[in-house]
Amino acid sequence: MKFARRTILIFVGISLLALALRLPGLGSFMTVDEELWLLRSGEYWHKLFRDLDPPGTFVTTHPGATVNWLAGAGVVIREAQLGYDIDTSNIRDFRPLALGVMVVAISLLIGVAGIYLIRLFGLWPGLGAIFLLTVEPYLIGMSQIVHVDMLLGLFMLNAVLATLLFLRNNTLTLLSAAAVFTGLALATKMLPALWLFVFLGVLFGFHYFTTFKRSWYAFVRDSSYLVGLSILTLVIIWPAMWAKADNLHDYIQHDTQTVVEDTHVDLEAAEEQIAPASFYPRTVAGRLTPFVQILALVLLVISVLAVARQKKMNVPVWLFLYSFGFLLLITFVAKKADRYAVPALIMFTVMAGYAGGAIVQRLVQQPKMQWWKVSVGVVTCLLALQPLVWAPYTIAYNNPFLDVRPLPQQGWGEGLDQAAAWLNEQPFIDRLTVASWYPTVTAYYFQGRTMSLSSREDHRVGYVVTYRNMEGRAEDDIASNVLDEFIHREPAHVITIGGKPYVWIYNVLGPYYFRQHTGEILPGVEVGQTVEVHKNNWNRVDFALATFGRQNTGTVTMHVREDVNSTNDIRTVTIPVSDIPDQNWQAFAFEPIPDSNGKTYYVAFTSSASSSGNAVTVRYVEEDVAPGQALIRREAIKTGKSNSDYLREGDLGYRLL
Repeated sequence: MKFARRTILIFVGISLLALALRLPGLGSFMTVDEELWLLRSGEYWHKLFRDLDPPGTFVTTHPGATVNWLAGAGVVIREAQLGYDIDTSNIRDFRPLALGVMVVAISLLIGVAGIYLIRLFGLWPGLGAIFLLTVEPYLIGMSQIVHVDMLLGLFMLNAVLATLLFLRNNTLTLLSAAAVFTGLALATKMLPALWLFVFLGVLFGFHYFTTFKRSWYAFVRDSSYLVGLSILTLVIIWPAMWAKADNLHDYIQHDTQTVVEDTHVDLEAAEEQIAPASFYPRTVAGRLTPFVQILALVLLVISVLAVARQKKMNVPVWLFLYSFGFLLLITFVAKKADRYAVPALIMFTVMAGYAGGAIVQRLVQQPKMQWWKVSVGVVTCLLALQPLVWAPYTIAYNNPFLDVRPLPQQGWGEGLDQAAAWLNEQPFIDRLTVASWYPTVTAYYFQGRTMSLSSREDHRVGYVVTYRNMEGRAEDDIASNVLDEFIHREPAHVITIGGKPYVWIYNVLGPYYFRQHTGEILPGVEVGQTVEVHKNNWNRVDFALATFGRQNTGTVTMHVREDVNSTNDIRTVTIPVSDIPDQNWQAFAFEPIPDSNGKTYYVAFTSSASSSGNAVTVRYVEEDVAPGQALIRREAIKTGKSNSDYLREGDLGYRLL
């Protein structure tokens, strides 16, 4: 009874710590795949319980069934509260509760792992292992989204730990737990979870025929039990297995072929030309903290030397073989992403914690070395606070000393929430449209309308949002094409995470947004705009002009001056008004102005040959939406006044390319 009570207290304590460290920033960012998983999860529950259609729950052979059960529970609870179903237009109403269910489930799985680790390694090494697993920043970030990879990693971890404990204690409960966790891993992401069958099969064979000298009968009995119960668990958790078995093989074959052969980003064709074999070593180097990397490396060396010296396998070496084998397996898969390495990253973190806990255990046994208490306390606090430094974007964590991850892997949607917050504060939000990379993520937070970057030429688009992981791709990639278009343009706003720019927002407000006009440009009238130039040899500016739908005659002149009170033109451009398109951009090109970078100029329009009913105008908006100020003077300058007295809030419709 006392042992059970202590076990429960440790489980609750570890779970609460894991949950507490995952609450800061929870829900403040979103990744690009989450909308799909939320919609899948809602549909999963609808098909199973509302329509009584188990085959209809099938979406993919991932299969993601555990995410569907967990996130779907949150979705249907909110549907019952709100009285309507989830769809693409109302994701924000359902995600918080679904995400909460996911985070609680992950925290409980970490609690289970903590119990196993303490039983397997002993108190201090076990506590060290579970503590690092709880506080590692990237793993925290992966716990704060509705997705499969963190669940997969924890199911696989617990399956391995339960198996190692079974081989030590030979209890059916542990073997059953290993089988159930294996089945849950298969129901989460089938292809990578198959590594468990390979690894556990080797582990069983080694222990039964080398260490314990057991019989073939025991090996077949126990391994068959594990495989059988794991498959039964998969069948129970994944309703598509209940009635779709006739053609499920075809789906599995197709999806497996897609994963193995198709790439997210062609690394060898990308600008950085990353060798595919180096991808996951780069991931391990970039995603794990230096503390974890050093301790894991030290433990690896010590453990291998111990095996060589003692001629006997030990648990750390088995766990390292699990990690390296898994990384080798996914290296041969064409699709590559940092998150696919999560099962190995989890195990490396556990092993680093084991090493740290073993060091503490040695210090505890040295009563004269009391300084260790302060040192361990300081290190523990720093490690616990480290995720808060990155919050809310712990998912963006990158080792500050090893910036080796490919650019196309840097960013999964984090930071677009901040971009949307900035856009939400811009004028005319009621009609503002943006074109964005990862439009579903931007739309989740943005109050206006969101389009994809393929619609960036749409006349309604006022801002274009580009993203960090668009960089470093092949030249013919659409992301590279978009970046090339904006390479010489100054962004209106930049979002940084961890000191690195993640999001660039470009002002592309067109005539659609400048719905007012300055009035006819008649003799004696002057309208203009102060503009900030950010390049040398400036030689063009476009203005949104309008003709009132008439066929006007005469000319209009654009003047470039040093400031609003200057009467001397630096450049002058005169064009016939008959050539001006109505309510569209009109380009004014002139001889380049050297040393123009960083300077502010005044650009004015006049017309000496116009008359009322035979004149053009400039589009205008009263809100301040562009750098500089507008000037509208519909009369001669009065005595005692200067041109600058006619400056006002708002901007003429202009753009600098």
